[in-house]
Amino acid sequence: MKEKREIELKLLIENPVQVQAIRDFIQNTYPEIPKELLNTDATYYDTPDNILQKRKFIYRLRKQNNLFLATIKGRQLKHSDLFCHVEINRHVHSDVPDLTPFQDDPIGQNLIRTINNEPLVPLLRTVFKRENWLVTFRNTKIEISLDIGEIIAGKQKEPICELEFELVSGQNKNIFACAKPLQDKFHLKTGTLSKFARGLSLLDNNITKQ
Repeated sequence: MKEKREIELKLLIENPVQVQAIRDFIQNTYPEIPKELLNTDATYYDTPDNILQKRKFIYRLRKQNNLFLATIKGRQLKHSDLFCHVEINRHVHSDVPDLTPFQDDPIGQNLIRTINNEPLVPLLRTVFKRENWLVTFRNTKIEISLDIGEIIAGKQKEPICELEFELVSGQNKNIFACAKPLQDKFHLKTGTLSKFARGLSLLDNNITKQ
């Protein structure tokens, strides 16, 4: 399998009261597009001494509607307000953390050698309901996701209430044009942190309070 470069825009919904109106706006804008519902529970792992993070990689094991997806994400780059990083996905059969499904990929091979059989331990979780619409906007395919749930890091929790616009195919600039009507109508701010980065911040707070 080839690695994928994920490119997306994140918009924050600071007022949860807006969620239903945002949902209705998307469905009314794209009435012919069926909505996909996903119950998502993802755990992020690293070695006890954080080898993956030191190498600028993330390993995530996500359960969605009783299916398991393992993901390696590379160094995150910011292009304007877009998140951009290498993402490698493998469908797996259990919730046991394991990098061997990536041994057919050069990045996976390198990480397997680097961690050298050290255990993968959980860092944090994200639990949320995702609603997906795969839309075509100006000949560009974009997956719009509405995520509602929470980040759990130790004893700390933080809500997830956001929209993501992920480029499937086409031009980056059309992500902004697709998102603009929603952003303007509901006064949504651009998100600058991933769910994982927010979770790490919560972990830092845990350590500070101990």
